[in-house]
Order: sequence, then C-alpha cells, then structure tokens
Amino acid sequence: VLLITFNNEVTIYGKEHQIICGDRLYNRESLKSFIFDKFDWNDIPSIDESHLKLKELVQGLEENGATALGPALSCAVDLCSMQCGNSEIIL
Repeated sequence: VLLITFNNEVTIYGKEHQIICGDRLYNRESLKSFIFDKFDWNDIPSIDESHLKLKELVQGLEENGATALGPALSCAVDLCSMQCGNSEIIL
C-alpha cells in the first residue's frame, strides 16, 4: 500500500518515502520516468505490514502550501499501470 500526499511537492510513502519536487512536477515524462525507476510492486509493503505507519501518517497530515494535485494524480495513474496482484493505492 502506498500513500500519496501533495502540496508544493508530491510525497509517496511506502517502505520509505520519495519526494518529487521542482521542475519534475511540470514534466509528465519526467514524472513517469521517476515512478518507473523508483518503484517496484514486489517491494511495496502490504496493508498488514504498513497499516500502523500509514494511520500515523494520515493522522499527522496538515494543509500546507500550494497544491500539486495534477502531478500526484499522474503518479497514481503510473503506479496503477504497474500494479499486479491485490495491492492498493491510497490517494
């Protein structure tokens, strides 16, 4: 399971977190390349492995800065296109 948050940057939480910021947010191919380079569904933790960490992250979310909703959705679509099995993406 992954958690994707966004403000002036996009952060994707899994075993570790990846931050996407700057000019990459405005370049679709750069976003796609980042996703395919950094993520492998075989390494993404299951809900059993990550639910406590994700619950803590969600409870700690605060509104902050501008919004990068478009790039966050783009990342989610690319991650879904890589999906195999019964994993989920939380957005």
